[in-house]
Amino acid sequence: MPKQNFIIRAKKKKARAFFQENRLTEARDLYRQICQSERRDADAWFMLGLLNGLLRQMEEAISCTREAIAVRPDFAEAHYNLAKALQAVGRPQEAQQSYRSALALKPQWPEALNNLGNVLRELGRPHEAGGCYWQALSIKGDYTEALLNLGNVFKQQGKMMEAVEKYRRALEINPGYIPAYKFLGGAQIALGQLDEALASYRRAAELDPADTGMVAAQAVIFERQGLIDQAYAIIKPYLEDGSVNIEFANVLALLCDHVGRCDEAISLLEKGLTRESTTTNRVRQIVAHFNLGRLYDRRNEYEKAFAHFKAGNDLQPHGFDREKFSGFMDALIDTFDSGFMRAAPRATHGSRRPIFIVGMPRSGTSLVEQILSSHPQVWGGGELEDIKEIAFSISAAVSSPLSYPRSVRDLTVETCNQLAARYLDRLTRLSSDARYVTDKMPQNFLALGLITLLFPGARIIHCARDPMDTCLSCYFHDFIGYHPYVYQLDSLGFYYRQYRRLMHHWQEVLPDPILNVSYEALVEDQESSTRELLAFCDLPWDEECLRFYESNRVVHTSSYQQVRKPIYKSSLARWRHYEPYLEPLRKALESEEFRV
Repeated sequence: MPKQNFIIRAKKKKARAFFQENRLTEARDLYRQICQSERRDADAWFMLGLLNGLLRQMEEAISCTREAIAVRPDFAEAHYNLAKALQAVGRPQEAQQSYRSALALKPQWPEALNNLGNVLRELGRPHEAGGCYWQALSIKGDYTEALLNLGNVFKQQGKMMEAVEKYRRALEINPGYIPAYKFLGGAQIALGQLDEALASYRRAAELDPADTGMVAAQAVIFERQGLIDQAYAIIKPYLEDGSVNIEFANVLALLCDHVGRCDEAISLLEKGLTRESTTTNRVRQIVAHFNLGRLYDRRNEYEKAFAHFKAGNDLQPHGFDREKFSGFMDALIDTFDSGFMRAAPRATHGSRRPIFIVGMPRSGTSLVEQILSSHPQVWGGGELEDIKEIAFSISAAVSSPLSYPRSVRDLTVETCNQLAARYLDRLTRLSSDARYVTDKMPQNFLALGLITLLFPGARIIHCARDPMDTCLSCYFHDFIGYHPYVYQLDSLGFYYRQYRRLMHHWQEVLPDPILNVSYEALVEDQESSTRELLAFCDLPWDEECLRFYESNRVVHTSSYQQVRKPIYKSSLARWRHYEPYLEPLRKALESEEFRV
């Protein structure tokens, strides 16, 4: 054996020993020597890339791993490690390509599928990500990380019950899986299961006492329940220990009005973002920016407020496909035309229990529901996902090769009754005795044609608000779930025009009247608008509806703070404070393309 080969083999043996002993720097230095003398050694380049990655030298890791692939293009593990390194340095598009290269060589690789799903989520493509997680689970059914990530996709899409089911399944497999408890708690909050969420966060804190985030999460639940003193008591020791913790600063921002510490909340949030900009969890950064925007807005410091709202939105994944959305709107309008709406089969169950409250987000839907649910004959159901799920189940129900909405052309009276029964069963689970149950999912405006077929004669209330105020309020709100159109002003304007186009169509083709409730009219004259609401729903007058803010009902949407207060007028024409920054929104709203 030539002397050179003997030396290389000896160095490799020693380098592997260093690696196994966790002496990473020494192992890295030896592999570097090997690669300098053996440029065509793919395994050595691979190990050098791996060690650089473990030592957080990510650019070197990328360069070395590329060398391994150049020598051996079919090196699946090298493609995989390259993808991980690219992902770590914030290059998700390239990471996606490398994961796909790895999977082309090893299709049945659950970890690669899971990580590809993570990258696709980062790129704002949750549906594709979900497909990757499902595929990973089909290969490895007890893969708790893929279950967790699939739950997160469901949560992002607003499918909280499905998310909870995946988190619980992960915990059945691994009862000590701390991330599952954390995400379970968040989904339970969205479902209004606050006591259950508190239990989940407490369990996570028991498993990892050093995780102060779970302490902050418990304080958030107490704030949601209106237990301000308890929330403040939890975070006070952490505020007074001299550290700058962005999690507790975010909680203080929610409580500061009650405890007189809003200036301190601003200072802590600004310091937290400055000191931790490279290490802070992106979600916490987003929350901090939105909290600062809100606090500066209340101090009339509009330039600073807008800068933080914009920073928060810029950190969100931008994945809104305008062409796809407008195509979906075209399909709705073409399918539910006047001829079809006259001749289409309808359910015959006769129930008029549901009251549908629709509109753009931030248009007053939560306020209208809170007013109605203050009436003794009405139960507030909140934002229910059921109509959307029913819509996308129709193709299977009628054995149609067409997707929704085209598949509704194959509906029968029997199928309408079956689909409606699913929804009515859900209402019964929410309240078995209320005369009416509200569903205030704003995006149900997309499904008013289907709603008319499943629930003939059901009350539909459409909340409308000044376009600039509506869109600005959306832009200034950190929504639960995935709302890709809200993260950019021009996308918001585009979405709003599409919404108005569809609502104009429904007003023309639906046989039953829709009550249009003006947010501005409701704010200016609450009693007159409330009387109109109750009359439309065939409900007797009840003074409690004027005192909706005294209701003990827990609101689970992002408007929960507003509906605890009497109606206030400061939200009218709010956009004027931000007029210098809103030109992209104004141009999109004034576009002639979809004028109605």
